[in-house]
Amino acid sequence: MYLGIDIGGTKVLALVFDQKGVVRGRGKKKVKERTPAAVLDRAVTCAELALEGAGVPAARLRGTGLAVPSSVHEGRALFAPALGWRNVPIAALAARRFPGPIAVGNDVNLGMLAEFHLGAARQAGLAVGFFLGTGVGGAILQCGQVLAGADGLGGELGHQIVVPGGRRCGCGNAGC
Repeated sequence: MYLGIDIGGTKVLALVFDQKGVVRGRGKKKVKERTPAAVLDRAVTCAELALEGAGVPAARLRGTGLAVPSSVHEGRALFAPALGWRNVPIAALAARRFPGPIAVGNDVNLGMLAEFHLGAARQAGLAVGFFLGTGVGGAILQCGQVLAGADGLGGELGHQIVVPGGRRCGCGNAGC
């Protein structure tokens, strides 16, 4: 069994799933405080709910995937506007809370990889995805690989300026 945790600007969702990608348990909570410690505490609560729903002890987990709304480099969430995070050592913080191996990545990039392996983009040669949540995320997948670009956000289509001089975005631009 595996644990997947999606951290967003307004909610945390945890899923326990088997080797075939079948969801066996789920836990979801709203984000109340946005500090890394508080958000990870919520993630632990969601994970406990998902494990309970799956009837699986944490000791049976083979690994945990953590999706965050940020570019990720060497285990650090570099900039998560929805949470107000900058340069957070998210992998190290998560490793203190979850058993077994931890993989951390950008939420939308990981979502596109899931779609490639299990969903609507299954085995597609080229796929572009928009993910709607607290903001708009985007990813581009080619031959099973995320086109990450130099900063890890090559397909981040949600931060294009579409309304010049528009509303200020959490990323610092106006009109995204």
